[in-house]
Amino acid sequence: MRKLIQNMALPPGGRIELDQTHEAYLAEPGLNFSSLKAMGSSPLAYQYQKKNPIKATSAMSLGTVAHLAILEPAKFLTSVAVFEGKRRVGKEWEAFKAENERCMIMKPDEYKQVLGMSNAVGCHKVARESLIGGACEVSIFWTDTRTGLECKARLDAVSESYLTDLKTTSDIDPGKFSRLAGSLGYHAQLHWYSRGWFELTGKLPPVRMVVVQSKAPFDVICYEVPGHVLDVGKDSCTEWVDKLVECQKSGIWPGISAEPVEFDIPGWLYPDLESNDEEQPF
Repeated sequence: MRKLIQNMALPPGGRIELDQTHEAYLAEPGLNFSSLKAMGSSPLAYQYQKKNPIKATSAMSLGTVAHLAILEPAKFLTSVAVFEGKRRVGKEWEAFKAENERCMIMKPDEYKQVLGMSNAVGCHKVARESLIGGACEVSIFWTDTRTGLECKARLDAVSESYLTDLKTTSDIDPGKFSRLAGSLGYHAQLHWYSRGWFELTGKLPPVRMVVVQSKAPFDVICYEVPGHVLDVGKDSCTEWVDKLVECQKSGIWPGISAEPVEFDIPGWLYPDLESNDEEQPF
């Protein structure tokens, strides 16, 4: 797959980087999905996030290390160090930190947790083939043909057969994960990745999502993402991009609403509409 990508004829300004570090990718100009998603809240939120990047939580950091262990195992072995000490203070800690200044320092239980996720994916035939059967950690850069915006994305894995994204979550129950994925905009994120790949290659491979449980028993589910789900993501991305272009032209970045908004409560709080009880004001 790497040789196939290297020999691809790309549109002007388009790039596919196979060996770019995540830090180098982040430093590149271009609109990525994390920034674009903020437009779903408001242009004000987008502007704030650009100036104040989201700081990684412990769960996010663990997910990043898990990605490294699963997608780039050789790099993982040279990029992490496990501190066995009980307290991260004192001479022992300072010496260890100095010795491993270029490594991500992990606790033993965190290291065991990451290995559990990595081993689980490796033992799951479909997940393994989806993630490791092509090129991993692929940075792509393209010009949006409709708006002229410079865009970018970082693909977990892409092959001739699939475009695959890796997710970690504490609760892998399909119903709960579906709600989580919807709230986090995974459908829009996957459309953004697919959109970028199509802009560069003219191809739309089927999209998969490998989801691994971040705690024992480290279950794994491989989802095939249907077109109608990606279409909903397309609608969101198109709306956000159009809003972004409008704000760039006007120089105005409004919040959620400048006008009064009617307050409401969740539907489940309302009494049964079929009830015959007379409505009481108090």
